[in-house]
Amino acid sequence: MMILDDRELNAERVHHHDGDSRLQRWLLGMRHLLVEADHFSFVNAYLPWRYPLGSLAMAAVAAALCGWFVHARAYLLLIGVGSVIVLGVIWPKVSLLAIRGHLKFEDRRTVEGKGTRARLVVSNYLPIGSWGLRLRGGHEDAGSGSVVNLAVVPGWRTTEFEFPYVPPLRGEYPRGSAALRTGFPFGLWEAERSLATTGSLLVWPRSLPLDDIPEAAASDRTREGLVFQNRAGHSGDFFGVRPYVRGDSLRRIHWPQSARYDRLIVCERQASANLHLQVVLDVLPSVHGGNGPYSSREWAIRIAATLIEAFLNRGALVHLVVDDRSVATGSGTSHRERLLDTLAKIPPKTSKTIGEVLSSSPVRRFRDGLQVVITTDRGLQRADAWPHGGKAIILRAASFGAVAEPERHDRPLLVRPWIEITDANNVAGQFRRGWREVLNAN
Repeated sequence: MMILDDRELNAERVHHHDGDSRLQRWLLGMRHLLVEADHFSFVNAYLPWRYPLGSLAMAAVAAALCGWFVHARAYLLLIGVGSVIVLGVIWPKVSLLAIRGHLKFEDRRTVEGKGTRARLVVSNYLPIGSWGLRLRGGHEDAGSGSVVNLAVVPGWRTTEFEFPYVPPLRGEYPRGSAALRTGFPFGLWEAERSLATTGSLLVWPRSLPLDDIPEAAASDRTREGLVFQNRAGHSGDFFGVRPYVRGDSLRRIHWPQSARYDRLIVCERQASANLHLQVVLDVLPSVHGGNGPYSSREWAIRIAATLIEAFLNRGALVHLVVDDRSVATGSGTSHRERLLDTLAKIPPKTSKTIGEVLSSSPVRRFRDGLQVVITTDRGLQRADAWPHGGKAIILRAASFGAVAEPERHDRPLLVRPWIEITDANNVAGQFRRGWREVLNAN
C-alpha cells in the first residue's frame, strides 16, 4: 500500500480547487459578457433570446432538431410551442381589426401641472371582446409610454373611458399619433390601431405669483391711463392730504381738516398711468442648459409667462418678442390668450440669437415703459448691442446642465443683471427674492 504524505494530498486538493475556480471564473466572465455587460449594445435589438418571441422561436427550432435526430415525440413539443407563437402573434391583430376609437379633451387650454380630463371612445364591431388594451402615445412620439390601461372592450358595443390627463410640459397635445395597443394573451407581440383625435389641448407654461409690479413700467409720455399707482395724481382713490399750494382746485380742499388745523388742507388722489411692458425672450437651444421641464429654456419661458400674467392683471399693455415672432401690444383677456398661446407653441428648435432679436425693429423702437430681456449668460455673450433702458433677467446656463456649445469667456457681459438665477433647484424662490429687491429699489 502506497501512503501519501500530507504535502502531496494538499497539493492535489489545491490543484483540483484551482481548476474549479478557473472554470467558475470563466463561466462568470462569459455570463457578464453576454448578459450583464453592454459591450454589444449595438446588436441588442437583434439578439433573439432577449425577447419572449425569440426565445420561443429558438425553442421551436430545438424541438424540430430533436424530432429529426433524436425521437419523433419531440414534434409534440414543436406543435405546442408553434401553437403559442401563432396564437400570440395573430390574436392581437385580429382583436384590433374591428376596433375604432377617438380621443378628445374636455378643455381647449390648461396650465402645466394642472391638467384636464380626457375621454376615449372605443367601438368594437366584433362579437368578442378585446382585452389588455393600452392607450399609447400623445407625448413626444407614439411610443412614449402608456397613458391609460383598458381592461376589456366588450363586443358589439361602444365604450367610453374617462381619465385624468396631466401633460408633462407646455405645448400642443397630443404630440405625434395616439394609438391603442395590445399584446393579449401572451405579450409576445403588440398590435396597434391608430386613433382619431377630436380637437387639441394647448398647455400654457405655469406662472409664479408676484406681489406687485415696479413703477418703471409706467409710461413717461402718457400720464393719464387706466392703472392707478401709489403716487400723487388727479384721479383714482383717496391717497392722502397735504397743505394747500397756490393753483390747487378748491374742490379738493378738505374742509374738516382745514378747520382743525386753521389752514387749507388739500386731498390727494392716486395718479393714473399707462403701464407698458415689452418681454424679449431668448429661446435658442444652444445657449440654454439642461433638458426637459427643468431646463433653463423652459424656466425662461415660465418667467416670461409670469411677467405677462402679472402686468396684464394690473391692466398694463404687454408686447412679446420671441425668436422671429412679435405679438403686438395689447391688453385684456383675448390678448392674454394670444401671448400665452405663443409661449406654449414655441418649437423645440429655433434659430435666432438674442443679438438678432435685439436688433429687430420692434425692440429697437421701444421707448415708453419697461423692457425686460430674458436670456442666459451664454446668450448675452452673443449680443453686440443692448437696448437703452432694457433690464436683463439672466439664467446661469451651467447650473442647469450641459449646453450644446462650450462656454465662452472671451467676451464680458454687456449689462449687469436686473435679476440673476444661479440655482436650478430653486428658480421660483430665487426669482421672487430678486423681484422683491427690484420693488424695494424702486
